Amino acid sequence: MSIHSSSQWDSFQSIIAQPNSPIDLDLLLNFTGHNWEFALEIIADFLSSIPIYIAESKQAIAEHNSVVLTNSVHKIKGASAQAAIKIMPNIAEELECQAKVTNLNNATELIGEIEQIFAEVKGLFPYQ
Repeated sequence: MSIHSSSQWDSFQSIIAQPNSPIDLDLLLNFTGHNWEFALEIIADFLSSIPIYIAESKQAIAEHNSVVLTNSVHKIKGASAQAAIKIMPNIAEELECQAKVTNLNNATELIGEIEQIFAEVKGLFPYQ
């Protein structure tokens, strides 16, 4: 993901600065030292990696494989925290804790919540 003009920077900032944005702009800027290009790289990495981790998680849930699920949602937790995605790291942590004790009772619902948040973030970057 790249932005080549100041108007694109302004557009990007205004998109994720909205109060209902799934991205915590202040946190993202703190993580990146107010480096917009680096912030975009982090979000691009998030957008490309999370679908893989969600697919791994869904497969692990279908197979009742709590070890694989623990690992995949741990990756979701880390990637979403790094990209300053609101709420997703908490949901992933809850699912990770449940998977560690082999409790997959509401795993499908939790991964569904993660998918929904991902869709919201992806919707902010239709050109990605």
